[in-house]
Amino acid sequence: SGPGEQVAKHFGFTAEDVAEKILAKL
Repeated sequence: SGPGEQVAKHFGFTAEDVAEKILAKL
């Protein structure tokens, strides 16, 4: 737990959002 974990979660959700947007364009 800590800043690193929060950053990982932040990028994790961001990656999912990006993936969804990319798939939506396919």
